[in-house]
Amino acid sequence: APASQREKPLSFPYLTPLILALGFGINGDMKEKEAPSLEERVAKVEGVLAEVRARLNHIESEVSQLRQEMNQLRRDMHTQFRWIIGIMLGILIPMWVTIILAIIFAP
Repeated sequence: APASQREKPLSFPYLTPLILALGFGINGDMKEKEAPSLEERVAKVEGVLAEVRARLNHIESEVSQLRQEMNQLRRDMHTQFRWIIGIMLGILIPMWVTIILAIIFAP
């Protein structure tokens, strides 16, 4: 068969690092790979732990920031609630008193 009719091998360039990390060659054959030494495995675990520690620190800072924002919202809500109560008492009570007095003293 002519070269143009031959099937091209599948190409997934974004999977190449994963394939190589799993121990396969580019063509799919297993590479001769010796087992990693204890030091290499410990170094890998330490690297993963450092990454986990960094992520946890980031999460803790985000949670702290969210707590600060929630506390600020609580203060804002409390202030707005006081304003609403003040407006209600400042407007409604005099209005009710006026209506009641108008009914009592009506001719």
